[in-house]
Amino acid sequence: MVSLPPQPDACLACVVAGHVDHGKSTLIGSLAHELSRVGIPMGAMDVGAADPAFFTDRLQEEREGRMTVDRAAVRFDLPEGHLTLIDVPGHAEFLRSMLTGATQATVGILVVAADEGIRPQTVAHAKLMAFCGIRRIILAVSKMDCVDWSREACERLCPQVGELFAGTGSAVVTVVPVAAPDGTNILERSGTPAWCGGTLLDALLAELRQPAAVDASQPARFAVQGMLRLPGLPFLCTGRVVGGRVGPGDRLREVGGTAAFEVKRIHRFPERPDAALPGENVALELAGPSLPGRGTVLEAEGGETPCLAEMRARVALLDSVPEERWLGCQWLYQIMPARIAHSTTSDSHGMLGDFGILNIAGIVLSMAASRPVIPFGECPELGRFVLWSEDRMVGAGIVVK
Repeated sequence: MVSLPPQPDACLACVVAGHVDHGKSTLIGSLAHELSRVGIPMGAMDVGAADPAFFTDRLQEEREGRMTVDRAAVRFDLPEGHLTLIDVPGHAEFLRSMLTGATQATVGILVVAADEGIRPQTVAHAKLMAFCGIRRIILAVSKMDCVDWSREACERLCPQVGELFAGTGSAVVTVVPVAAPDGTNILERSGTPAWCGGTLLDALLAELRQPAAVDASQPARFAVQGMLRLPGLPFLCTGRVVGGRVGPGDRLREVGGTAAFEVKRIHRFPERPDAALPGENVALELAGPSLPGRGTVLEAEGGETPCLAEMRARVALLDSVPEERWLGCQWLYQIMPARIAHSTTSDSHGMLGDFGILNIAGIVLSMAASRPVIPFGECPELGRFVLWSEDRMVGAGIVVK
């Protein structure tokens, strides 16, 4: 594994989750308010709202009930890069939005109130973040003012929360005690005891500055999102690097096809000549017989990414789904028909447990056509999917084999 230095246009998507009323929305709203005071650009928000929670609780029923019922994303343009916080519901009946929100993030903030500790949705959200591949977790211990900034109360939570992620591949990397309504330890440490350490912003910037890790053994892989035409340029192929690194002069082939391409140039903002790394969304100027279509995966020559129509997977089902029923299976940039051929286990590996909300199972997923698929542990972007029945999400899963 090779570590490369962070870039000035680095991007970080972070999902904020936790039990109802533990202060997720208030945390994001307080950060927005504090950043606005120092002139940091951000998305359009009502920074004059009396309650910081209303920055992300946008719907009227949310304001009246003081709870988040849908996902809200807030972007902050910091000098170090672009930070997006995704606020997701804390109520059991809205775990569907939790699943869709977590699949967009690479880092998670788990908010736990110092005065209440771990609650049912704390457990569910911790396991779901791990299930969705979020490996690095910031533990935000909220409502510290309710326990008089007790160090013992904060430190008592740390091993308890760490235990929630045991055996999942995810772990708490930073603990930040906060009192979000008045902005204490959000942007500045003023008014906090010496034992508290860094602020919430310090923790987020540390994640934003994390050097990109590139597995040298993995071939370059690029998932195609679509085509783009800019004045004075040929058609560009937009998408995301999902493995290795992609640079000018690289030869790529279509996985499952015969077309081959040469990368002539990489376009992004701001422009840089170096290779694009995993997680980067860029536009490629390609030389080849024709432009690849949406959902195509391009791979370095010599790569061996398989195209499969059937695979073993672990799924979290939000509703009962009869076997053999055709569903919409959404992969990165592509939706195709699929069905659950049969279930192999229930409560697969005990990873999520039984919350009385989700049906966890091991399945064999059969698709109408083959597509590039890699186990989630090797390539998360090509190894996770969402299942839809008409316009309703019914589950999410990861490829095991």
